[in-house]
Amino acid sequence: MNKKRKLIMIIISTCIVLFALYNLSWLYLTRTKYNQFSNDMQEIMANRTYVKQEDGYLYNVKYPDYLSFTGNLGVATDDEKHALLIWPSFFGKTEYGLQLVDEKNEMHSVMINIDRQAINEEYRDLIEHNKETINILFNKAAKMWKDI
Repeated sequence: MNKKRKLIMIIISTCIVLFALYNLSWLYLTRTKYNQFSNDMQEIMANRTYVKQEDGYLYNVKYPDYLSFTGNLGVATDDEKHALLIWPSFFGKTEYGLQLVDEKNEMHSVMINIDRQAINEEYRDLIEHNKETINILFNKAAKMWKDI
């Protein structure tokens, strides 16, 4: 085997090993983190989506897609007019979002910070109007998943 061919084989083998290691790391990290969230929940899509209905609220866990580290947790009211979405972080800070229906029956998706304030000031009044419900959703999420 000539040197050029041998070098190509080493490069290809190295890439395969690195990809396999990345896959194993991804599988271990996502399963370790998200398995704790989906305990005692009904599996809807194998190894992807889990739900639980309790106390008039719907809880869901969506595992990260293949080779992604972004999954989410959700708490929604039975009428689906209010929902809290949580994107737990592996390498940074957790992000939060809300889906809220306003008085005109229009759905709004709003990113918020941990202090429950809208990232975009345009939604400040909507957040204030739904403050009690938002607090309940955060409390339900904290009760269900502890460290969110």
